[in-house]
Amino acid sequence: MKSGKYFSSGKNIAYEVERDAALVNRGWSIEWHIDGKALFRYTTKGALKDIVDSRGETLYVNTDCQGRVEKIFRRANSKDIPLVGYHYDSSGNMISTEDSFGTRKFFYYVGHQLVKLTNQSGMSFHWEYDGEGEASRCIHTWGDDGVMEYHIEYGDGFTRTTNGLGHTTEYYYHDNKLIYKIVDANGGITRQHYNEFKELDVIVNPEGYSRRTVFNNFGLPVEITDENGAKTRLAYDGRRNLTSVITSTGRRTSWEYDEYDRVIKRTLPDGNSFSYTYEGGALKTITDMEGRIYTLKFNSRQELLQLVFPNGIHRTWEYDERGRLVKATDVKGNVTSYNYDDADNLIRLHEPDGNVHEFSYDTSGNLIVASDRLRKVEFEYGPLGTLIGRRQLDHHVRFRYDGELQLREIINEGGECYSFRLDGLGRVVEETGFDGLQRKYLRDGAGRVIRVVRPEGRQTEYEYDGVGNILQETQHDGRTSRFAYDEDGRLLRAENKEIKVAFKHDLGGRIVKETQGGHCIMRKYDRTGRHVHTESSLGASIDYSHDKDGNLSEMNSGGWSARWQRDRVGLETERELTG
Repeated sequence: MKSGKYFSSGKNIAYEVERDAALVNRGWSIEWHIDGKALFRYTTKGALKDIVDSRGETLYVNTDCQGRVEKIFRRANSKDIPLVGYHYDSSGNMISTEDSFGTRKFFYYVGHQLVKLTNQSGMSFHWEYDGEGEASRCIHTWGDDGVMEYHIEYGDGFTRTTNGLGHTTEYYYHDNKLIYKIVDANGGITRQHYNEFKELDVIVNPEGYSRRTVFNNFGLPVEITDENGAKTRLAYDGRRNLTSVITSTGRRTSWEYDEYDRVIKRTLPDGNSFSYTYEGGALKTITDMEGRIYTLKFNSRQELLQLVFPNGIHRTWEYDERGRLVKATDVKGNVTSYNYDDADNLIRLHEPDGNVHEFSYDTSGNLIVASDRLRKVEFEYGPLGTLIGRRQLDHHVRFRYDGELQLREIINEGGECYSFRLDGLGRVVEETGFDGLQRKYLRDGAGRVIRVVRPEGRQTEYEYDGVGNILQETQHDGRTSRFAYDEDGRLLRAENKEIKVAFKHDLGGRIVKETQGGHCIMRKYDRTGRHVHTESSLGASIDYSHDKDGNLSEMNSGGWSARWQRDRVGLETERELTG
């Protein structure tokens, strides 16, 4: 790439390259929107020297004579703080990495093939191949003690994987390597279809329900048809910003943008809208339909310093040199402070009431001790950070997993066991409680529970629509409940032998009418969505009033009323009721 500035098509992103070999610091930068820039600087030999991000923070880079990165670190308070280190062998293989605490992962090779990885907790993972060189493929991988073991078989147009529990999944693909069929461990078949541009446009799940997507010329979805046949339409402007989403029932959400592709207005289906302004590259104000303004203040590092509410109260935040939150002040002036270790783990939290929470971590970054002035909780971990124990005082709860690291048992303080039996996809098909009682779950090909069998043979059966909404529930004694939904998935009706309940929603999804048997309740909302009136077929009529901050301030029903007084932050200070 030659020296100069390059712009991406349709977006305010510029790539600037300086190739003057006479300069000590050659540079390559990315600029976007306003005040957004990432700078990459190099030595005269072309090795990466440092990276300056959009917040102005510098990451320093040490490289070896081959130009390979050996160390990345920050500087804070005149101190070098290592982030990660890399080590290589004479063949150029990366043989270890090192984190900010000096904890290392090790990598072992045959030639250039990775055959073993030992992580920071001392656990190893292994790989076997069907040959040597770049064309070879992995045929077996496993962790110590058989954890996450997989055998891989490659055939003509398919790949078969079998895990350590004996469950097999098959993937079938065309010459273009796009997968068109997946046979899962339960025998369920998922089919996939691609358009001429290799975009996944049809997925048919094991129950035969299909989800279809139509794309535009830029590969963006413009129409999605779900498993019930409901269509959602999406529109974009010439710069490929999403401008509207319209559901099957006509509910429309829209967005407007400025010249830098930032959202300046968002309009919800009920017509309620929010406007946004910016200062430099940061969000400055949010204004709702009633003209209430929320003001945000950021520093030059794009860290939020202050949020001012419409009534003038505010929250503030402070950060250290590394961008970590160290102090938060709420609207009442209460201060919470935070302390961290060099790996950015939170190690101490001071609450406004003086309580101090302290946290300790293992070499993998897992929380092992959490304590405050009232309690102390300890945690134990197994492979890949799986929680295997929790101890508080004399209470010790243990967790056991299978080779796929799926939870199979919970053992409580009394030694009682809560166990799970899983199917080939890791979904629960049977559970036995601490009391020894069992529940069994029969699932369909899509994983939905279609029958629950409880003790003494009692069972409940379920029927679903294409997107997983329950249509019918049948109890063991023949009692049946039925449910109906609109195309957006909102509940419209629920009925059983005794009663029928129906719901009507407004464009915002709020219930405006609820009918139960021969009676109904109706609700009205103002344009911002606040509940202002309720009435019923039995004669009830209740009015609600709100203050300028949106808090409930008064209720009136006939000759009865209630009034609330609140402080500036919205907390109730006085309540007045009629006798």
